[in-house]
Amino acid sequence: MVPAGLLVGTYTFSYRICAIADTTNCDGAEVAISVRSFPLVAVNDQASASFSAGGAALASVLANDTLGGLMATTSVVRLRQISSTNPGISLNSGTGAVNVAPGTPSGTHTLIYEVCEVANPANCKQATVTLKPYSIDAVNDAFPKISSKTGGVTPSVLANDRFNGAVATTAKVKLSLITTPTAGITFDLSTGVFTVAPKTESGDYPIVYQICEIANPANCDSATATLNLIGGV
Repeated sequence: MVPAGLLVGTYTFSYRICAIADTTNCDGAEVAISVRSFPLVAVNDQASASFSAGGAALASVLANDTLGGLMATTSVVRLRQISSTNPGISLNSGTGAVNVAPGTPSGTHTLIYEVCEVANPANCKQATVTLKPYSIDAVNDAFPKISSKTGGVTPSVLANDRFNGAVATTAKVKLSLITTPTAGITFDLSTGVFTVAPKTESGDYPIVYQICEIANPANCDSATATLNLIGGV
């Protein structure tokens, strides 16, 4: 049996066999075992992070790295950080996690790491981790017509907005208005719904709003919600 972590090289050992019925009838031999390095592959990673809040942006860089065709683990490889574009982005060499310190400036950051085979320290590869802010996308809205005589409410502007690939919610994003609505139109920042009071003047009202990541207020996007009031007052 070859133990894990054995250094690359050729290992020999001798053994002897004897007849059970005649213990003086013996012979010996020698075995040579060659321990070789395995193909090592380090694959680039991409992840999203909340830079203001901080935390683990990537559980382990080793998740897609391989040694000898099998997933690399810290029992057979060693990790070390080569460089980072910001001191707030760091690699945990014991687990492979990429961590973001709270308050790290938002933007695209990269970290380069190296992975080396334990049994053959000269067998190394490098890869790059790219971190970006969570994606945020506010999408324009054109709501169904509303009677200016009776008033009404719109669906939430968040219904078609996206945060990190999922529907944006007020648990993740904060709403604000960039355009001040006309008299008779109010906006609920907690729901993203417009309310039109009865007898509001008819017409088209484009209103610009903004959504920002709560954990990273610099990560924002804006869109236009258009209200079409008909029927006169």
